[in-house]
Amino acid sequence: MFIFNEFGEVKILGQYEKVENLSELNGILLAKLKNYLNKNYLNIVNMMGIENIPNVRIKKVKNYLGQYNKKNNSINLNLLLGHMDECLIEYVIIHELCHFLEFNHSKNFWNYVKKYKPDFKEAKKVLKEE
Repeated sequence: MFIFNEFGEVKILGQYEKVENLSELNGILLAKLKNYLNKNYLNIVNMMGIENIPNVRIKKVKNYLGQYNKKNNSINLNLLLGHMDECLIEYVIIHELCHFLEFNHSKNFWNYVKKYKPDFKEAKKVLKEE
């Protein structure tokens, strides 16, 4: 993934933007992700019929983009998702919410993912490339 383009702009939610002070980048990514979640998270949860809504936390981590914590009924999202297109963020959220329905990566789990994100294979491929 190219976080910066040839003009020095930074990719934020899939669009390149000018960031004057790069020391503020994490704060900008956090604000953009929170805004995305405020607009979309409950719609996704409702579409999936989940009543015990998992809390969402955004963290800067190195080893995952999303993680469902069954014990705390929460989802951790990587701050780096703030660079991704919204359709990829949606896939990660749906993937993690499917763990609420089926904890492992069984065939049943992937059937849930496909039900709620029919083009998940393309999103998964793009995420691996980026």
